[in-house]
Amino acid sequence: MNDGNRNNSSNNKNNTLGYIMLLTTGTLWGMTGFFTNLIGRFGGGADISSFFKELGALFVMSALFPLIGGRHLRISRRGLGLATAQGVLTQCVFVYGYITAISLVGMSTAAVLLYTSPVFVAVMSRILFKEAITRNKVIALIINLIGCALTVTGGSWDLSGVSARGVLWGLVAGVCYGTLPIFSRLAGERDDPRAISYYATLSGFLAITLVIRPWQVTGVNYCGKLWLVVLAFGLVGTAIPYLLYVSGVQHLTEVSRAPVIASVENVSAAVIGVLLFHEVMTPLKALGIVLVLCSVALMNRKTPAEAGK
Repeated sequence: MNDGNRNNSSNNKNNTLGYIMLLTTGTLWGMTGFFTNLIGRFGGGADISSFFKELGALFVMSALFPLIGGRHLRISRRGLGLATAQGVLTQCVFVYGYITAISLVGMSTAAVLLYTSPVFVAVMSRILFKEAITRNKVIALIINLIGCALTVTGGSWDLSGVSARGVLWGLVAGVCYGTLPIFSRLAGERDDPRAISYYATLSGFLAITLVIRPWQVTGVNYCGKLWLVVLAFGLVGTAIPYLLYVSGVQHLTEVSRAPVIASVENVSAAVIGVLLFHEVMTPLKALGIVLVLCSVALMNRKTPAEAGK
């Protein structure tokens, strides 16, 4: 086997591993609604749930990393700066923007605006990493956006009385969400993904604490069962998928593929909604799921020019 074939084989294996990590990430992120619903039973709304999400993840990481080895928390100044920016943008500004958009334009419209993020990632990847915007990629992005919209809204998208401010915050949330794979790739070039994840979570937790101000939130039943839910949310719904995402991006040849792959979060959330909360699987939601899966497959399909390399 010549060097070119070895490199192609190595790239294919890395891409496959990255795909598996990101698909797992999206599947676990799809459980966010499940944990948010559980927290709601203890009197917690979307804002305090966002705080608990970061609190649980930070606690889990802080408890596990010393057992793994403290060396994994070493990080360069450059990496710390990127991790801090990543945490503030993707775990604080994103959350605040999304919650604000929901309050102003409703869940369905806010969700559709959020899932414009793959478009922003494609543009940023083109500028920063010189990734080509191929025909396959454009088609996959369009199919993904339509699929996510149908999966989340079921085709019911009420545009009456849409707030311009709400649309703006929804797009801000989309841009911030889209910076996650960008910062993950930049920071992961020199530093351990575990360290990046930890410091991003720490900065995100500190920032969202200042925004949410949990000490001012009333009506929450702070009992033992709630804290068990918070820990499970932190481990299964945040820490593990976040670590997998940051690591998975490093294995992809193109960063712009990451948000499309991870969009299986919508499929996971829809299936969980049907199985656990008896939500109705409408034909349009089912079509949305099919489209999301098709966009993931298309994003991984090589063009004839790529196959010949």
